[in-house]
Amino acid sequence: MSVMRCTMKHVSQAKPCMFCFIERGAEIKRSAEHFLSRPVAKAFSIDREGGEVYRFNVGDTDPNVVRLNGLKRKAVCTDCNNGWMNQLEQAMPEVADWFLAGDRPLGNQLSLTLRKWLLTRHLLLTEIDGNAAEFGDTDKLDEDYVVPPSSLARAIYEDNLEAILEAPVALSRSTANLEFAWAFGHPRVLPEDRPHLGRYAATSVLTLREFQAWVTTPMIYDFEVFAPAELRLCAPDLRSADLGRHPGIPTSNDITVSFHGVDEAAAAFERLANMSEAEIRALAEGDANESPKGPASD
Repeated sequence: MSVMRCTMKHVSQAKPCMFCFIERGAEIKRSAEHFLSRPVAKAFSIDREGGEVYRFNVGDTDPNVVRLNGLKRKAVCTDCNNGWMNQLEQAMPEVADWFLAGDRPLGNQLSLTLRKWLLTRHLLLTEIDGNAAEFGDTDKLDEDYVVPPSSLARAIYEDNLEAILEAPVALSRSTANLEFAWAFGHPRVLPEDRPHLGRYAATSVLTLREFQAWVTTPMIYDFEVFAPAELRLCAPDLRSADLGRHPGIPTSNDITVSFHGVDEAAAAFERLANMSEAEIRALAEGDANESPKGPASD
């Protein structure tokens, strides 16, 4: 599966903010986060007011037409939307300036800002296209889904630099002559006989005219990511002139995620599932009491 297309489903009011995890009950103000904000659209010369996105319901032959300024999701709270997320949006014109300059290094702060903004877009797509909001009730889904990378969402909210910088984020230059587009879905996965593992590696590609960004968020298992040669990791020393040109319309399975230790992990999960509560408690207490091992002496 390369791109998942689905309707926007109602999200229960009991669901917490996807970043700070605050419960959105009657006393919590909810907010609709636009997928493409006005500052970003203006910075990349995208017609947000008149632009349209064609989306398909399952089984439909005719698409629904959604305007870009109407593409949003009530997945965040007002404090997040009007606070740190708004700051990211306001900083994105600097990314556009960097991209147009060509020979200027991205820099530490702007690299971090860009990574965080791209990860928030990617996480929104897990709900818009990835059915992540329905993850707890997948038996009723007619479409595929991704497992929500909730720990990463929380890490972005907490400004956990290690988690943010470890996320596989790469950039390229699009030659497809698109004003605005995205692809979302499962990557190609290895081992090939475990295609369901794609649910654990949501992958998105965001195109804003020539600027193109690739994000994948593998979880649970150890992994390696294999990407097209023209992609460059988002890093402080990166110049936009160094970006390779990616031909054609991107899909999520242009990325390959190789998962390691799948059989071993499955066996461990099975052993854990068959343990009694007392055995699990004893195992946890044993791990907690084990002394940390220092470096070996000469």
